[in-house]
This record gives sequence, structure tokens and C-alpha cells, in this order.
Amino acid sequence: IAAMIHDILVVMGVMSLFGLLLGWEIDALFLTAVLTVVGFSVQDSIVVFDRIRENIPLRLGEPYETIVNRSLWETIHRSLATQLNAFFIMIAILLFGGETVRQFIAILFIGLVSGSYSSLFTAVPMLVAWEKGEIPFINQKAHQQEA
Repeated sequence: IAAMIHDILVVMGVMSLFGLLLGWEIDALFLTAVLTVVGFSVQDSIVVFDRIRENIPLRLGEPYETIVNRSLWETIHRSLATQLNAFFIMIAILLFGGETVRQFIAILFIGLVSGSYSSLFTAVPMLVAWEKGEIPFINQKAHQQEA
């Protein structure tokens, strides 16, 4: 959830900056771009977390951080290939499309970069910190429920 919130905040922040500088307004295409960015981010996170889940029984003796790191390396190529394919399509639409889709493509591009970053390098370290008990808020809630 934190990775999705990160993606939405980045897209909203960039859009507000573009709104001030270029006069862009929030419309239905913007909302479509935000939902697409959230979908990409969720799908990317699911792929990584699923690979972690698959690797845990296969590598029982290894530390959790090592399993997560190995899983991340196994999925990073797939994630980058998906993002590059999306970028190539966006460049083609940007070059051959009309003026009306430029804002949509710009928001998608920024959102996909942010989504790739957050699903690979924000969500996964948070999972490791959560698993190790290094997130104080979650530890306090767990201790309160045990008492």
C-alpha cells in the first residue's frame, strides 16, 4: 500500500508542477493515467512478492534478506522488460499521436518510472523490515494484541 501511495503522490506532485508551469488541468485522461500507474505498480509488486513466496520453501536455510535479494534479482529483468516495452509504446504514441494524448503519456511515463522504483526498491525493503520486526509501529500493535 505504501508503494501505491508513493506512486500516487509522485504523479500528483508532478501534475501540480506541470499545472503551474504548463497550465495542465486534471481531467478524465489524468485519472485514467493514475489508475494505469497504480495497476502497473500493483502488478509489479505482486510478481516480486510471488517470487519471494516461491523461493522461501526452496531455500529454507538461507536468511530472509538473501531470499528476498535473490527473488528481486530473478524478477528485475522481467520488470524492466515490461517497463521498456511500455516506454517504447508511449514514445510511438507521443511521436505519432495527437496533442490531446501528450499529457496522458507524460503522466504515464512519470508514473511508470515511479512505479518501477517503488515496487522494486520501496516495497521490498519494507517487507524485509516488517519481517525482521524493524518497523516500530507494527511492533507496538503486535505487542498490544499479544497482551
